[in-house]
Amino acid sequence: MSRKLSRRALLGRSAAAAGVLALRAAGARAPAAQAAPGTSTPVPGELPRYVLALYKSAEISHDVDGGRPKTATLNEIHSWAQMPLNWLGLMVEYHDIDRGLPDERTMSRYRGVVTWFQTEEMAAPLEYLRWLGAQIRAGRRVVILEYLGALRDRRTLRTVDLAAANEALAPTGLEFLGNWTGNQKVIELRGKDPKMMEFERPLPPGLPYYQQVRARGPASRAHLVLARRDLPDSESQLVVTGPWGGFAAAEYVRFQFPGAAGAQWWLDPFAFFREALGVGDWPRPDTTTQCGRRICYSHIDGDGLRNRSEVRPGASSGQILLEEILSRYGLPTSVSVVVAEVDPALLGSPEFHELARAM
Repeated sequence: MSRKLSRRALLGRSAAAAGVLALRAAGARAPAAQAAPGTSTPVPGELPRYVLALYKSAEISHDVDGGRPKTATLNEIHSWAQMPLNWLGLMVEYHDIDRGLPDERTMSRYRGVVTWFQTEEMAAPLEYLRWLGAQIRAGRRVVILEYLGALRDRRTLRTVDLAAANEALAPTGLEFLGNWTGNQKVIELRGKDPKMMEFERPLPPGLPYYQQVRARGPASRAHLVLARRDLPDSESQLVVTGPWGGFAAAEYVRFQFPGAAGAQWWLDPFAFFREALGVGDWPRPDTTTQCGRRICYSHIDGDGLRNRSEVRPGASSGQILLEEILSRYGLPTSVSVVVAEVDPALLGSPEFHELARAM
């Protein structure tokens, strides 16, 4: 018996070691000194899984509790992008850009940078834009959602020269031209990638306003292209991915319902981040996966146990759950119970007390 166990243990260790070596050889990127951004030359090493999410504490988040400065847990990336990023196997860490730029030593552990700003003001905006360009040159990816966030100096209120901004962002191949289009009647759709756009909601007949952005990088892919009917040379690439990262312009990331009623994605965040951050089909370890298979967590809330069922007249909702789901399927499920609804001394009855016990 001991000989068999030892052999099994040895085989398990060998398989695990072979798997680790295979993952390292197949999926890791080369350090910046060995490979250009976006290349996939197989080299030994650890898969870079961390991305740095930038936010501005100077920006104000408005919700039912009023206006509050943004924090690491109160910003657009945390609210909307972290789940798709985690699903892709990426870990997200947050940094307040108003506290300064991370140095190269800090950045060495990150796969890339993700921003989702709502304003264009920033202290030392050109310094920040040059820092973004330096991240791409170092082999990291940069993903910009909605606003660039650095077109006006917060201290002087002066607008950044677009030529200087584009020079700083040259590694992206993006060219920000301004040229605000405020007339929806002249905007037309020139190109749309169905695999990337209209994920939860179709684009409206009257397309939202935009500022002109061009993707000049030869390796970049445009997923949404608009233009003006009344002007030549007016095409704008508003959703783009490439070996440097990705860009999705304001008004074309998601549709915000009036008030605080939620939103729907126009672009597919899973496809967008997959392309922009270059994760491909690599292994995606997270807390919802075991041995490569998804784990299902099933829970039933206790409210409404006594409610009369609309599925089967005369039965309670609790009876339906017990007889048609819990007793029929062997899926481990947790069920909470509102004590007042089952306790005969309160609002319950012996019937519901026994039903809760059976569940």
